[in-house]
Amino acid sequence: MRICQIMMNKAVGGAERVFVDTSLALADRGHMVEAVVHPEFLWANKLRHDNIRLHRLPVVCRYSPLARWRLACLLAEIQPDVVHAHLRKAMSLLATTPQRLGIPLVVTLHNYGNVKRYAHADRLIALTPAHRAYLIAHGVENDRVDVIGNFTRLKPLLQPRSYQQPVRLFAMGRLIQKKGYHHLINAVALCHQQGVPVALTIAGDGPDVYALNQQIRTCGLAEHVHLKPWVSDISKAFSEFDVFVLPSTSEPFGMVLIEAMSQRLAIVSTRTEGPKDFLTEQQAWLTEPGDVQGLAEQLIKAYQAQPEQLQQKAEAGFKLYCKSFSPCSSVPRLETVYRQAQSYSGGSPVANLG
Repeated sequence: MRICQIMMNKAVGGAERVFVDTSLALADRGHMVEAVVHPEFLWANKLRHDNIRLHRLPVVCRYSPLARWRLACLLAEIQPDVVHAHLRKAMSLLATTPQRLGIPLVVTLHNYGNVKRYAHADRLIALTPAHRAYLIAHGVENDRVDVIGNFTRLKPLLQPRSYQQPVRLFAMGRLIQKKGYHHLINAVALCHQQGVPVALTIAGDGPDVYALNQQIRTCGLAEHVHLKPWVSDISKAFSEFDVFVLPSTSEPFGMVLIEAMSQRLAIVSTRTEGPKDFLTEQQAWLTEPGDVQGLAEQLIKAYQAQPEQLQQKAEAGFKLYCKSFSPCSSVPRLETVYRQAQSYSGGSPVANLG
């Protein structure tokens, strides 16, 4: 099958990593992947594979008529069996082009939002059952929504890890408000006020970097909370820590949780949209989004946990990863969706968009 994967973001986050992993996993299974990316996409160099052809699409903005015309010409030239778009920038550029060319269109919705943007898709991929329910409630036909959780191609850690004392905490992601790092720093401050010397490293880039650095200094945590740039070698970064923390106030899925589970890290997480659909107390210490006191309590539990407790959480997470979020469990389901899209092509999947 010739599959066109489209991602028009420049920066790297969970959705962008899913795009790269999906392209590579499909190529590994013998499909020809036509990967269309922004000229400045930071992970374009990772798309090196004999079965992947990379196309850098010049684009000024998502509504650029010139970029739409260039993308239409490219699709007409390569004639893929299916187009798979990620995020709304790709969808804005595609508009009705696949429909006019008779090419099936599949879209992965990596977040919640305005469903009208995806009216021309033949099939929609939701990340969790709750995500699917949201789409249906907003007018998407029931039989054209599939649930396929994200997966990671990180090489899984095959043997249980040894845990350090004191426990080392790690967080990673885009430094933006909804990721909750300001709550996490305040929670660490509460830990220290209670005499628990929690140490934390946060890796990431984004518009909140200055404010977070200032918050760390204001809280007197400069020796205990370290803010580092985004890491390119994620496996190596995970190997240096014991517990992964996700403090998000809004998280449609939480790709980084899957990556952490594949590396056998214990987890502290908020019960936000995505994580609450697959994480339980068996795999993680959980708290409500935005609850700084509750987050501090869970950090203390993780920090004071014995190695066998950490290993118990981590092994439960690893089993969940193997069952539901590895390439061998997710990619065959994605191939099925592509075949279904070919049979649906030409119809509108959204019934009641107003």
